[in-house]
Amino acid sequence: MSDTTDYSNMTNVAIAAAVHDDWEQAVRLNNQILNRHPQNIGCLNRIGRAYTAMGELDKALQAYEEVLALDPDNSIALKNQARLSNMNPDYANDLRGCCVDPNQFLKKPGETHIVSLVHVGAVEVVQALNSGDPLQLEARKRYIVVSDISKRNVGRLPDDVSFQLLAQIRNGRLYNACVKSATHEKVQIIISHT
Repeated sequence: MSDTTDYSNMTNVAIAAAVHDDWEQAVRLNNQILNRHPQNIGCLNRIGRAYTAMGELDKALQAYEEVLALDPDNSIALKNQARLSNMNPDYANDLRGCCVDPNQFLKKPGETHIVSLVHVGAVEVVQALNSGDPLQLEARKRYIVVSDISKRNVGRLPDDVSFQLLAQIRNGRLYNACVKSATHEKVQIIISHT
């Protein structure tokens, strides 16, 4: 087997381990790749993601710093370094064990809604969000508040969406929510009924 084929296979297996939330295996496999290709930026970014999921923020930051030493403009490393630098260690512990279900990103007509939040929360809260992070919906009298798993305010649903969902929630319908995308100014979430 050629080195290129071996590298490609190892990369695919490492990515599969991450997709299945086997973060320790993902780190192990990516480190094996790094032994052969020490300047592999994709591999270092994957290690940073795996360590973040494991709640090992210092090791994650170290991986992203290695990426930035090789590529100072790497957008993945820059975003994650900023996010981790502002992350409360308690929040990292809350994230440990949370997994991303790829199916939650499938838009199902009539069942799934993609919504941009209003009254977006504090910058440090929003910067800590990743696509797929679970969110909580809290029904108030006239609107719905969205918070992360540490119960920190992420924002609110727009009034028209709140109005529609409040009526359904009061009739017993349950909803799940997760982050679709987040910048310091805009948070989009995916809401689906269970």
